[in-house]
Amino acid sequence: YKVLYVIGAGTFARVYRAVHKDTQRVVAVKVLRRRHRDQVAQVEQFLREGRMGLQLRHPNIVTIYEIVNDPRTPYLVMEFVEGETLREILK
Repeated sequence: YKVLYVIGAGTFARVYRAVHKDTQRVVAVKVLRRRHRDQVAQVEQFLREGRMGLQLRHPNIVTIYEIVNDPRTPYLVMEFVEGETLREILK
């Protein structure tokens, strides 16, 4: 994947807009923050979120395409959805 730019950030992870180098599909890549990568419980929670998301199929839930358990940088690849964030909607 080629990362384009940050689209969101939280305490646990950052989300980037990216494009698959071969298919050119635009995706969101959620990367566990560096400060959590050495904490086994945090990494497992992040990966569990991804595994649970893989099982869900619904028009109102973002599709998760891939879970990468790289020891240096665990990340989830998911559907990129254009639009307002929940924070923006609630304002």
